[in-house]
Amino acid sequence: MSIREDVLQILRGSEASRIRFSFQSLYGTPVSVDHTTFLRVVSAIEANRIQVRSDGIPARSGGEYDSTPENGGIFHARPIRDRRSRKSVVIHEAVHASFDLTRTTIAEVDNEAASFLAQFLYLRFTCYQLSRLLSSNPNEARLYESLWRAAGSIERGGSVSETQMAQIRQRIRVHPNYPYVLTEGCFDGESECFYAVYGHNG
Repeated sequence: MSIREDVLQILRGSEASRIRFSFQSLYGTPVSVDHTTFLRVVSAIEANRIQVRSDGIPARSGGEYDSTPENGGIFHARPIRDRRSRKSVVIHEAVHASFDLTRTTIAEVDNEAASFLAQFLYLRFTCYQLSRLLSSNPNEARLYESLWRAAGSIERGGSVSETQMAQIRQRIRVHPNYPYVLTEGCFDGESECFYAVYGHNG
């Protein structure tokens, strides 16, 4: 199966269809992710508006979404090989891609928070163990623990509290991999966008 087919399969899968949450953005508007988020990206890939490639990914990166090409975005993903961690990165990057497709005005930190929450819901839905996640990514432990707890609240039918969101935002902001979240969102129709998610390479 090609990387493109793998990505489409993940985005059409039962786990992606179960992902549903929203939270209040820094701009005071709701940020929502649900099954339509992923189907929107599926449609864009099938229409060749978004290209799926397995090359050009930095060594420590699990995947990337690059919206800079004039004809649409490029969705970079490592070969999946049925690894849940790599599948979860596809979910993460698809949220970035969907926000780009809808030209959503959103703070960068909320863009990352939404993508991470979707990713961690996927990991919980597939019975991935937190201990395995933390052992593979020790430098991200505090951020990942916050995301894991918030995703657990959503999975149990609840929502992400403002306290949880504040903690997640703060831990994203101070993480060295995400210096760009201190700037405004790039979905203003003028500036270029580039996102990367690190870890989950094993």
